[in-house]
Amino acid sequence: MRDIKCAELPFEYSSRDKLHVLVADHESSRNQLKAVTHRWAGPLPPESFCEYSDACLISSPEFTFLQLASSKSIMELIEIGTYLCAGFSITERGDFNELRDPVTSPERIESYLACVRGARGATKAQNALCHVAPNTASPMEILLGLAFTLPRRLGGWGYPEARANEELDVPDHLRATLGSRTLRCDLYFPSVRGDIEYDSAAFHSDAERLDYTQTRRNLLEAMGVKTVSATKGQLNTYERFYDFMWMAIERLGLPWRPPSKKTLTRQRELYGYLTSNHSL
Repeated sequence: MRDIKCAELPFEYSSRDKLHVLVADHESSRNQLKAVTHRWAGPLPPESFCEYSDACLISSPEFTFLQLASSKSIMELIEIGTYLCAGFSITERGDFNELRDPVTSPERIESYLACVRGARGATKAQNALCHVAPNTASPMEILLGLAFTLPRRLGGWGYPEARANEELDVPDHLRATLGSRTLRCDLYFPSVRGDIEYDSAAFHSDAERLDYTQTRRNLLEAMGVKTVSATKGQLNTYERFYDFMWMAIERLGLPWRPPSKKTLTRQRELYGYLTSNHSL
């Protein structure tokens, strides 16, 4: 703890936003006003840490997922895993920031968990990982992705085949319009060749966004992909969100099972959780 006090760390911490430190034995477990220690006595694979600076190692995304498994609910862990595997960064308030490569993937997390079987939280982490929706490009896509793919017992609609940002080949005679050989679908359903496109205002003026959105939709329809557009206004209340989900399922021709009262309650709770300003 003396070393922590003297170290010049590349980030700030305080009694309100504490520094969390991993230690290997009880002797090093000394909580202070601005720091909290966590003991991890078992063996760890080399990929458990990333070099943050010359004098500082931090937990890798995969090890972070494992550590959080012991203190988070299954739904919190699914959401955290989805953000770790997402293709965008977020602000401290949880808002969409900018596109980037995912910091990890379900495959990398699964490979890591296979190396730490028996560790505290490993089984729970593995159970949550099965429901992580990777490659989303905004918080609203996370809402749609998890709502469609999660099983009904967790508040979803139970369509696990949905794939975020799936890449499709564009036929030769349509490539000039798009200027690309491939096109990414926001949320693609391969069994029905259907796509849900989230119309985000990020990085575009109104005119540019309208042109871009219509061009994409026309191309997808020409490729035989049924397309439904989602907007923030269609998702900003649970009632509108539920209507949109029903409309999208009907338009894409997905199988429909009338939900029970318990399922409806869980779906409302999932929407409330994913749209609230919670700790994440």
